[in-house]
Amino acid sequence: MRSPDFSAALARPQVAGVLVALALAVLAVLTRLPQFLSPYLALDGDEAVVGLMAEHLRNGGEFSLFFWGQRYGIAAPEAALIASFFAGFGTSTVALKAAMLAFWVVAGGVVALSVRSFAGGRAALIAATFLILCPAWMEWALQARGGYHLAFLFAHAAVWLIAVVSGRSGPERVRLVVLGVALALVFFGQPLWIPPLVPFLILLGYSRRRLVDFAFVGVGGAAAGLLIRAFGSGVDYWSPPVPSALDLMHGILDLPRRVWIHFTGFYYYDAVIPPPLFTKIAAGLWCGLLLAAVGAPFVVRGRHRPVLAACAAAVATSLALATVSTGAGFMPRYLLPLAGFVVTSQAIVIADFWRRGGGARRLASLVVALVVLAGAGAAPEFGTVSLASPPRERPVAEEAAIRALIDELTRRGVRHVYTLDPTLQWILTFQSGERIICRWRDPRDRYPAYPQAVDVALLAGKPVALVGDVAEAAAMRRVLPRVGAADLSLLTIADRYFAILDPSPGLLRGLGFRINGLTPNDEAR
Repeated sequence: MRSPDFSAALARPQVAGVLVALALAVLAVLTRLPQFLSPYLALDGDEAVVGLMAEHLRNGGEFSLFFWGQRYGIAAPEAALIASFFAGFGTSTVALKAAMLAFWVVAGGVVALSVRSFAGGRAALIAATFLILCPAWMEWALQARGGYHLAFLFAHAAVWLIAVVSGRSGPERVRLVVLGVALALVFFGQPLWIPPLVPFLILLGYSRRRLVDFAFVGVGGAAAGLLIRAFGSGVDYWSPPVPSALDLMHGILDLPRRVWIHFTGFYYYDAVIPPPLFTKIAAGLWCGLLLAAVGAPFVVRGRHRPVLAACAAAVATSLALATVSTGAGFMPRYLLPLAGFVVTSQAIVIADFWRRGGGARRLASLVVALVVLAGAGAAPEFGTVSLASPPRERPVAEEAAIRALIDELTRRGVRHVYTLDPTLQWILTFQSGERIICRWRDPRDRYPAYPQAVDVALLAGKPVALVGDVAEAAAMRRVLPRVGAADLSLLTIADRYFAILDPSPGLLRGLGFRINGLTPNDEAR
């Protein structure tokens, strides 16, 4: 019997491509292992919402196309994938984040495919490697946020389609309709990715010079948009305050800081967490790559110049959005579209420099080495601190603390909780497997059934608790005597949370909770 000819198999482009894709997927997993193995791995509030959506979907509950309480942010694909991971591996933080990493790897693969369509396999390999090692995505690749991964995937699927269609002269009606569908999914996934795609649509028009193309794109987009609206009707609890508190001068002056924070990846919502050494180095290199991407079309000539110009315009558009998003309306995650367009540009440039040989090749090799080494050094640093809570003097094992809180409340028979933190309500509800139902101050919030259940328990005289961050405990001790609740004691759990058992409706109202069905007599209790 003849032995298999592995060398011949490896020579086939399809086989080689699959092996490279698997190697990159392994690299993505290995660079995230420090987070998976870290005692600080934890979910933030938004991730817990998607986790609850996945659990409801898995258990035959309600289907929601969008992130709870929104009319945008398509979360159903994330929730469905997470539900499948829960079914296979059990409900846990690790399973949730592993599902999102799998989703992100597919999206990163689409980025590589789009780069390959523009500039070939070497550029695609560079793009995928850079993207995997980008500190801005190091932790965010594991984040379930309802729409961000989807928008990332379909934004670069749109770029891929534009790359394919731009190189052909035929009608390409089907691909153009699919392009419209992709754009609709991006818009309803996370609209921040739409403006940076406009330069690529201009590139499409420039390369083909067929206005009828945009009619087919419009048909696909309109049809998909109507279907999404039909299936996605729901409660519009929250809409993003962007732009808000418009202050153009402040936005311009603050832009370098915003870009820096984004590329470090060390932040919690809008709270900055000091990054370690290698992450600082990596973020500095990525700021340099961003500047190079903006300048590339002015210094690089040849057939790739139009796509480099589109990338530069896409980066500039994202930066402009960050400039006008000021005050409470800006969060570092709003710059997530940057990395995909930066790597598209710089992978094309580096691959071109490599082909030139000589000094250009040495420069390209140096840039690749620096980005890879800095990214590899930064990866373990993401396992040294929790990025699911505000910065603290010393790291906190959030999962262990929340488990201790759940155990203490369960031991005391508490199944319904009022929280002072709007994100804690989701974390506690998810991590307890909904054995404990929580609510924040607003009685509607994202999933109105939870506040209603907690209020019913309170007014029925069942055991309830008020829970908050231990940092608020001292202020709470001063509040209790003022509202006639000096006899209530504060329990401290895991040096992270405090709990007050059986708070009165009056105390809760005084703290800003709006309680459904509360009568004046109830308020006086």
